[in-house]
Amino acid sequence: MIIRTVLITKKSRSDIWSGITHAEMILPKPFLFRVGIPLPKKCEILTYSNGIGTVRKCTSDRGHVIQKITKFAVNRELEFHMEFNTLDIPCDIQSMSDNFLISEVGRHSQVIRTTNIKLLNDRLGLKSMGVWMGIKSVHRYVFNNIDAIVTSA
Repeated sequence: MIIRTVLITKKSRSDIWSGITHAEMILPKPFLFRVGIPLPKKCEILTYSNGIGTVRKCTSDRGHVIQKITKFAVNRELEFHMEFNTLDIPCDIQSMSDNFLISEVGRHSQVIRTTNIKLLNDRLGLKSMGVWMGIKSVHRYVFNNIDAIVTSA
């Protein structure tokens, strides 16, 4: 299953980059997160070399996800896949990868976030529908935080 979300913002590409490589989420909890979707709290790259192969950790109110970076182009693209998670959620994730693609569109910046996720044991597709809604909510919440709190220097 693929979930894609687009943000067009007046923020600079470097502000967006900062928001996806080291961000604390501070906006109020949206409604859907009150019914069990893990609320993102903080995402950060734990180690830096050239970026590729390093670790990104995202912490939520229901556990964390450890990700290995596979693409790292400062202010342009960040891609990673999940190594493991401690999320307290009612489904088993077989694999999950994310890509952030940052570009300029006129006087604005555009960020496209794409998540590719595979679930175990979802024969009827019911879990997939819930996971799609949950991940889409996470995308929007993270983008709203980036757009609200990141400022240009």
